[in-house]
Amino acid sequence: MFVAAASVVAGIAAALMLIPWYAAVIGGGGAILLAPLVLQVFPDRIVDGKAALVGFAAAPAVLAGLLYWLGRP
Repeated sequence: MFVAAASVVAGIAAALMLIPWYAAVIGGGGAILLAPLVLQVFPDRIVDGKAALVGFAAAPAVLAGLLYWLGRP
């Protein structure tokens, strides 16, 4: 939970430096609407397993770190 929360904070901080707020709202809304459709493609053992929790926390952490690194002056 800590990794996911830290990813959200780092991602928001980096996004505020790089993109306008209205683009962030549209992108975030699109991600929320598309997530259930994308997760239906995967088998239940992947989506409901313990490894999924680690994967769903690690992927945003890596992407938030990459976004923050790319947004450095």
